Amino acid sequence: MAGEIKWWRRIDIYDTSFPFCLSPDDNCFYYRDYIVRGGYQCSETNQLIFNLKKRIEDIRDNPSTKKYKDQAISCFVDDSSYFFENLIKQGGEISVLLIPVPSSHAKTDPTYDDRLIQVVTQLSKRYPSFVVDEALAVTETLKPSHLSGPRSIDAFQHVLQFEKHVNIEPELIVIIDDLITSGAH
Repeated sequence: MAGEIKWWRRIDIYDTSFPFCLSPDDNCFYYRDYIVRGGYQCSETNQLIFNLKKRIEDIRDNPSTKKYKDQAISCFVDDSSYFFENLIKQGGEISVLLIPVPSSHAKTDPTYDDRLIQVVTQLSKRYPSFVVDEALAVTETLKPSHLSGPRSIDAFQHVLQFEKHVNIEPELIVIIDDLITSGAH
């Protein structure tokens, strides 16, 4: 598992694996490379994503596994901090609006997972000029994209709802997701 690439890179529109739902105007960055056909044991990143996406019902069945999800959330926060530290070094303290991409499960679903809300909340504690807004919500549960669920913008249009909550004009808006497949989210 040694030798994994871990630094922030912009998604290159000329790369053949470019997520097909993104446009050339999108500024999308990623930190780690997930190996699609490798399983959780093939890399540190795959293990991290497996633990981050650990299902709520699996944790209910085996509460001792929650620590792995919590560790993955902390690692995701640390990885994200590298991006923001570099940004702050370049431009000084800036106001940032953090928007977590919602889980594929509606908040009313008993299997709803708030992992990205936890990530952005922890980031906002590290950076006082950052504000969290759960501006996006899923109105009905979908099969997760990473489990062969929908990966097109059309599939999300009828279940993704925008709700503006905060009244700030940030210098930067950052939408945070844990895994990019097609870019539809």
